Amino acid sequence: MHPTELIEHRLRQARADRNKVKSDIKDAIDSVSVAVSATRNILDELEMKRLLAADDISELNDMAKDL
Repeated sequence: MHPTELIEHRLRQARADRNKVKSDIKDAIDSVSVAVSATRNILDELEMKRLLAADDISELNDMAKDL
């Protein structure tokens, strides 16, 4: 292999390695985003169930706890 070909090969390999690292980071960020979204949805559902089951007295009791 000619020295210039070797240099070009190493540059292409370095570029491919950088692209792989970027792709891995993006995949990790996407996975975290999906998990955060799912958690938020679960918390919203739990809050909605709590609100639907609440009456005026239970709401007053909850507000009194915060004081």
